[in-house]
Amino acid sequence: MVSPGGWLVVFDEVFFLDAVPLPGARAVDLGGGGGPLPVSLVGVRRVSEARGGLRLEAPLLGRWYVARLAPAREARGALGGAAHVLEVECDVCDLSLLLALMSPSHYPAYAARVFRAVAWAREARRAKTWEELVRARVEDFTRLMAGAFDALSNPKCLKTFWALAYDKSPRVREAAVKCGFWKPAEEGGGFTVLGALAYLPVAHLLPPQCNYLPPGFECL
Repeated sequence: MVSPGGWLVVFDEVFFLDAVPLPGARAVDLGGGGGPLPVSLVGVRRVSEARGGLRLEAPLLGRWYVARLAPAREARGALGGAAHVLEVECDVCDLSLLLALMSPSHYPAYAARVFRAVAWAREARRAKTWEELVRARVEDFTRLMAGAFDALSNPKCLKTFWALAYDKSPRVREAAVKCGFWKPAEEGGGFTVLGALAYLPVAHLLPPQCNYLPPGFECL
């Protein structure tokens, strides 16, 4: 769903090849009820109107989404909980919406799954939001971003990364150093190249970190 070329954009419908679990609280927010069964997303469907859905905004990109759950009628892969599809009304419907719904601060194991989810779409396009912000050759950028996604797909490191965007306390910085996101104090602190690359695809969901990016990176 996310690659060095950007987040996948939904034109009509996207199916996940392995259902993505949804936190119970989000199922309630999105109209999926509060029953005992866990909810799994088997896909995302773009609709002209998601009446009664939850509105989410990404002010930095000027994007908005209205999302609601609906029972799924088909799937493309292995199922987990009760199969649902996320119906979304949006202007640019990129799937970073899922990361907002599965906040890494509260649901790191769920959110980390987003970076390893594989999707099937009839028509594929990527929302390019960061590639032009790095002075690097395309092949080098692609290789380096693979490492960033590896780190972001680790629930513990993803939660640490999210905390670092809001909290630069010694405890959080130390945890970020262990994950490879932050330079040790003796090296002056600030994002490592890995940390800067990890920041770029989620920058529109976090406070600006311009003062901490290393040379060669521009702030979104």
